[in-house]
Amino acid sequence: MKKALKDMYDPSEENILIQWMEKLFPMKNQGCINFGYWEGIEKPLNHKKRIASQKNLYLNLTQRICPSSKRVLEVGCGRGHGIRWLREKGLQSYGVDILSSQIEQSKREYPELAEFFKVGGAENLPFDDSSFDCIYSLEAAQHFSSFYEFCKESHRALKNEGKILISTYFINKEQFIDPLKKIIPNNHEGFHNALVLSDAIRTLEKAGFKVSSSHSIGNEVFPLYADWQKKQLGDTSLSNLSTERSKWKNYYSGGGDKDHPWLQAFNNGWIDYYVIEGIRNAK
Repeated sequence: MKKALKDMYDPSEENILIQWMEKLFPMKNQGCINFGYWEGIEKPLNHKKRIASQKNLYLNLTQRICPSSKRVLEVGCGRGHGIRWLREKGLQSYGVDILSSQIEQSKREYPELAEFFKVGGAENLPFDDSSFDCIYSLEAAQHFSSFYEFCKESHRALKNEGKILISTYFINKEQFIDPLKKIIPNNHEGFHNALVLSDAIRTLEKAGFKVSSSHSIGNEVFPLYADWQKKQLGDTSLSNLSTERSKWKNYYSGGGDKDHPWLQAFNNGWIDYYVIEGIRNAK
């Protein structure tokens, strides 16, 4: 596991990144950790609207689960709220996360569902072959150490004709990687190791999936998320940061430009937010 990923979710109250994370993803007992799906949400933004956007992004993905699915797995389940929501709908939902701190928090939040949360990596899922009708991952693929191994493991753990759903931000073309690094600290500490969309699709196909669609939802994600991040972190004090962390100053403050870096990258066509859907082919 990358140290940067562990630091990002370290529950220590003295961890300044965690303090900022709580500003971006408020109310950990209600909200998911994601950029949000902001369709129908209007300014001025507030915590209630932010939490609604986080849940809406989750619902945007999970509504694509086939009605015939019974047993589903979330890879990178974070705070565990999605597992509860799906179980309320009658689905046999399970969650796996590489961070034991996240799984422990999920079990504390939902003790009655503790048996359905497991510690495990996307590249080595702790489940038997053909265990699930659907496997989905929301805004976690950029953290996987090997997207190909995740795809292979998902193929193994899915039933034949099972569905895979992946929702996160992707780079539109390889040529945009370098300019993207100049405005977002991509790969700087392992937080934003976004994949090139075409590479992700080829990797899924190599692992045995038939990709049925890759649908852009960037217009409903980036504009208001950028406004929210500038609102929450634009005036954040950096006095407690090390020299290494201070490299993030422009990122957290919006870089002094008219648009926030995420929105700049989206408007430039360098990145977009996609939902990828695929079906497991028999091998």
